[in-house]
Order: sequence, then C-alpha cells, then structure tokens
Amino acid sequence: MERIRVLIFPSGSEGALDIYHSLRYNLHFDVYGLSGKENYTDYAYPEGKFIYGDERLFVDHPEFENALTAVIERLKIQYIIPTFDNVALKLSELQSRLRAKVITSPYETLLAASDKRRMYKDIVGMSFAPKVFHGVDEVSKYPVFIKPAKGTGSRGARKVCSRNELELAIEATSEPVITEYLTGEEISVDCFTDRFGMLRFIGPRVRARVWNGISFRARTIPVTGEIEEIASALNERFVFRGAWFFQAKRDVCGKYKLLEFSARQATNSSLYTKLGINFSLLSLFDAMEYDVKIIPNDCQIEQERCLRAAYRIDFRYSVVYIDFDDTLIIENRVNTNLMRFIYQCVNMGKKVVLLTRHMHDLEESLVKHRIAKLLFNQIIWIKDDTPKWEYIQENDAILIDNYFKEREEVQRLCGIPVFDVDAVDCLISECQL
Repeated sequence: MERIRVLIFPSGSEGALDIYHSLRYNLHFDVYGLSGKENYTDYAYPEGKFIYGDERLFVDHPEFENALTAVIERLKIQYIIPTFDNVALKLSELQSRLRAKVITSPYETLLAASDKRRMYKDIVGMSFAPKVFHGVDEVSKYPVFIKPAKGTGSRGARKVCSRNELELAIEATSEPVITEYLTGEEISVDCFTDRFGMLRFIGPRVRARVWNGISFRARTIPVTGEIEEIASALNERFVFRGAWFFQAKRDVCGKYKLLEFSARQATNSSLYTKLGINFSLLSLFDAMEYDVKIIPNDCQIEQERCLRAAYRIDFRYSVVYIDFDDTLIIENRVNTNLMRFIYQCVNMGKKVVLLTRHMHDLEESLVKHRIAKLLFNQIIWIKDDTPKWEYIQENDAILIDNYFKEREEVQRLCGIPVFDVDAVDCLISECQL
C-alpha cells in the first residue's frame, strides 16, 4: 500500500513536533515538514523529509501561494496539517486552489477563533462567557485583563490595576479586548469533532505551569458536567472538524469562563495521545471519510516540558568501541541511553565493539543483564594490562568509556574522538527510530 503524503506546516514549533511524533511511526502516512526558516525540523526529520524555504513561505508574503503550491507539487502532498492559527486561516482561504486537503475546520470557525472580539460577540449570553468591557468608562472595578484581539498564547496580554494603567495599555495594544480578571485555575480542553458534527472526545487538562503561552507542566483531569457543557455549547455554536481545543479559567465564584478557542490541535494535546487519543490520526482519518473509533486508557497522566537539545558531530565514524563497567552497566543496571545509541548504530550499519577489562565472567554478566552477544560485531575482553588503544586500528572510530585515563590515551595515540558516558546524548540522532 502506497503511503499517504502528509505535510506539517510550519514544522518547527513544539506543537508541530508533537504532531510529527504522533504520526512518524504510522504505516499509513509518509510525513514531511515544511518551514520558512531554520529551526528544530532538520534535527527531528530524516534527510529528504523536510524543506526549509524563505520569507515567501510566510503567510503574509505576496508569493506565499506560489511557494506553497510548488512544495505540494514537488512532494506530491495530499494533506496539510497547519500548526498555527493564522496559517490555518490562510490555507482555508486557499483551499479551493490547493491540490492538498487542509486538515482544519471551516473558514467561518477559523475567523471566530482568530479574533477574540468576534468570538466573545458570538458567545454573548452563554453561561461561560466572561464579562467584556467596551471602554474605560464601563470598568467600575479593578483589576481587569487586556489582550489583543488577534494573537496567540499570552503575547501582549496582561493584568491592569487602575484606570490610568488601562488607558496606557489600550494605547499600547493592537485592537484591545478588555475582560473581567479571572483569578482561578486555568485549563485547556482538547476536543475532537467528526465529519458528522458529533463531539466524540473531551479531554481537559490543568495548565499548571505556563510560559510564553505554552503549558510546560500539565496534567489530565476528569471531565466534569460544567466542562462538558462548555464543549458541547461551543460545538453547537461553531462548526468544527477534527481536533480543536478551548481554554477556560475560573472566576471569583469558581465558574469556568472562556478565554479562547482554536480550531487546530493544541501543543499539549500530546498528553492525551499517550493515553490513546491520537488527534492527528483521528483528524486525518476523518478527513479521508473514515469512521473512527476512540479507545482511551482510563487513567490520568502528567507531563513536564523542558528545553531539549539535539546535536550533530562533524566526524564520520563507522566503528564504535564501548566500555562495559560503569559505561554500559552503571550501578549494576543497564545504561538504557547508551543502549539506544547502540541500536542506532545497528540500524545505520556501524560496527559496534565491546572493549572491556571486566573482572568477572563476561558472558555471565551479559546474560545477567539480558544483553545479547550478537548485539556486538566483536567483543574484546582484555585480561591483562594491555592498554585499550592498542586494540583500536581504525581511523574512523570513536570510543565511549567512563575512565579518563583510557580516553586520554586513546585520543592522544589513536587520534580519534572519545566520549564520557554523559556525552552520549550528542551521538543520538532525533530522526532515528
């Protein structure tokens, strides 16, 4: 079966990388990444599966449509998953002229999601609508909250505590929206609506630690009647298709009020992916007119995000020498990070050599830790005082060893790179399985 070609665009954000990781192992799809500038994409995607463009791939560029069309035709893309609100809106405008189908909700829904003034107007009278002020004179009690009508996350949003501060904030904010100040718990709710308009899944999660609009610590919570009521009301008021989400926060009375919604997959919806709700797959299969079935695991999960690093080494090697004690085995346990690297070497056809002075029966130790001898192309068990450097003959080899003296001698006498255990991360490629 020929795989269906899917383009994630833009491909370098946290949410975009979550989507990629949720699709990369699926046998039905061939996944590509596209971005108008360099970012994490070329570390995450295999060679040939991503494209970096230029400013023409920014949605406000006059040549955007032509640049995107060229990529679609070059890669024979069939579906596009937009990862930003403004990109989803632009692609929806262009849908009739694009050969690839855009995975998103209808244009009118995207318009409401992209403009908070329009959104709040559309939900007037609903129990979860926050109080909106249309000018300074309407505000009788502070603090209040001000944010731009168009924008994502918390950019440009802030609490104001006085009339004078509000007047200054209005002047400094593009198309300002003023609402009541909500003091309570903030949640995001991940939803999925199928092509028949049925709300098939509601998944709330607490935004426990937020930075730059992204929840860096989040945990799932059970669906309450109040949360279900908000999701159902939004699903009836707007036409959604596929993954979407909304954010809400408790007021002084403890009731949830709507902050915003978006007709795309949320960054931390990957939390529910781990429980069996793969929003990317669900949205794609629904767009392909398939009936989908949802079988979540009945448990809660917490996630903590952090800045992560990826590396490239400018030394090409075909042989890897690896020590055993305190390197492959640390405190009587297998070093799983190093094992990941070993299997990466196996996948890439690199020779792996176990080079050790192990004091006990090596075969028994390998069996004890359930490490197969066949994992190594060669096992060199040194039983005398011969230095390790004498066993290394190749010029395109590297050594991984916790012992500084051995590393120093090998680097000096063999002229090859050497790595301590804590440096193995720099050898692991994100785009490998």
